[in-house]
Amino acid sequence: MEIREIYLLFWGCNASKEDLIKSECEPLLNEMFTVHVESNLASPLAGNVAVEVNPRASVSDIVSNFLLTLQRDSSVPGLIVYDKHFNKLDWNASIESQGIEEGTKLYIGYDKTRLFRPFHVGVVGAVTAVIAILLFVVAVVLFGATGGSIPFDYGVVIDAGSTHTQVFLYFWSGSKYHNTGVVKQKSTCEYEAGIANRIDPENILSCVNNVTSLIPQGLPSPRLYLGATGGMRLLNESNPKDASLILMTLKYALSTSHVKVETIDIIKGDEEAMFSWISTNFLKHILKEDQVQNTVGALDLGGASTQYAFATKNTSVDLSSVKDLELFGHKYSVSSESFLCFGYYEALDRSETIMIMNNESETLFDPCLPVGFNRELEIKSLSEKPCLMNKDFTQWMKNHSNINKLIVTGTSNYTLCKKSVDYILDESACKDSGFNQCLKAPNLGSLNIKFMAFSGFYYVVNFLNATGSLDKLISATKEWCNLTWDEIKQSQPESQLQYVSKYCFAATYIIELLTSKYGFDSTSWKNLEFSNQVEGTDVGWSLGFMIHATNGIPEEFPSPPVISLGIFVPLLIVSISMAFVSILVLRSHVKHIFHRDHERLLNV
Repeated sequence: MEIREIYLLFWGCNASKEDLIKSECEPLLNEMFTVHVESNLASPLAGNVAVEVNPRASVSDIVSNFLLTLQRDSSVPGLIVYDKHFNKLDWNASIESQGIEEGTKLYIGYDKTRLFRPFHVGVVGAVTAVIAILLFVVAVVLFGATGGSIPFDYGVVIDAGSTHTQVFLYFWSGSKYHNTGVVKQKSTCEYEAGIANRIDPENILSCVNNVTSLIPQGLPSPRLYLGATGGMRLLNESNPKDASLILMTLKYALSTSHVKVETIDIIKGDEEAMFSWISTNFLKHILKEDQVQNTVGALDLGGASTQYAFATKNTSVDLSSVKDLELFGHKYSVSSESFLCFGYYEALDRSETIMIMNNESETLFDPCLPVGFNRELEIKSLSEKPCLMNKDFTQWMKNHSNINKLIVTGTSNYTLCKKSVDYILDESACKDSGFNQCLKAPNLGSLNIKFMAFSGFYYVVNFLNATGSLDKLISATKEWCNLTWDEIKQSQPESQLQYVSKYCFAATYIIELLTSKYGFDSTSWKNLEFSNQVEGTDVGWSLGFMIHATNGIPEEFPSPPVISLGIFVPLLIVSISMAFVSILVLRSHVKHIFHRDHERLLNV
């Protein structure tokens, strides 16, 4: 159907083509004129079209005729007509009222204001609200939930003792506490060999790799410290070149691992005691308290040396043995001392050396060993030990150069064993025999402070189940010293026999060391606590060493969030502003709907 026919039908002129010339339809036909409509819309609505219109028709008919001319649907929504000045024409007004004449140039485009009709306004408000909420949540999460974590630092300490080597992995929060790290033990690896007797870099390296494998990936290499104790101190006295070579070999081997080697050295005995004191009081939760608490002393018994440490404010204490410390914001003065050659293995060798000098046969009867126990002893092995060197023993070896070996046999005699122990602890007898190292210990029992006794003290006393009192320990020691070797073998696993065979001497030595030298008696014995672990952490010098070392390690700072404060604040402002705008828009939209529905109800 042509446009003219549509108009005739619209105005009630229902005529066929032959009737178009009838008088009643002719005026309508004469009113028709042509306008030029241009569209820059996307194809297929683009084009420049001549459209016939009736001046009494509405502006919307121009669009309908334009679409019909293009043979497109006449109900495309959102279109509007503009004049040559791009003024929008009233959609429902008549063509003649808009000043449109024959040949007028018009333009068709989308009505942008339709985007903001009530329905669209509601959608825009809702979308804006959703975007505002998402932006707010994302900003808060990226700033508040990321970053801020303080990384852990890790450190490896190797305790290279006289009879064993133990590797510890420690960790602490990088933020520290008053400049000192709150150190915790992560893992440990141990094997029964001292580096002074048999250097074994592969085993040590294997232990280091074993514990460091527990460090989370992505963290810097841990710092490593090796501290050699009594055994290496002795070797350094007798053969400093060998001691230096051992340390150099270890340093080279450890440098191939994924660690940052800080120190490989022999630590002094009094420093070892001081570090043990730090460990003891840290594990007792004393050092971290805001107020300075009564501290606990430390007693350590190793294979080559024994040492003590306690905090003091007494000016009468030998100042050469006092070291000032600052830990967790508190200052301490710690008196510490180590006695080389008085660890229980070296003391046992010294005891047998004195027995040898009083023996004229090739069989040495040792009262501290069980009856039925026999072993072969090479005299040369004793002559190479610095703790045994004295003028009397040197003279004895010259006089008995024909004796190369002795058979040592046990006699299970506590009384004679105690007598032998008393002799090696006697300072006057020690000096008279010409030993270089003699023990002059302070009376620790009179200090009336608590001491934790660990390492050798703990192993032996705990084995005898006699940690409660001095009398109980003496009774248990006598009972153990009276056992035969067969009785011991029946009661103990084979893997422990090499250690428990020496426990009669070790227990007797511990009793005499704590009583006659350190001054503890039945009354002050209550101040002794025998322990080797506190809350799963080993007591010893290595933990204290690591804690002390953290004072010199730079503090770590919290990791930054994904977005900085400079980005977070603007995002927060934008999201809040968008939320505020969306509330206003939605509120206006709701009011409009309410008024519209209200008007409809009034018109019903």
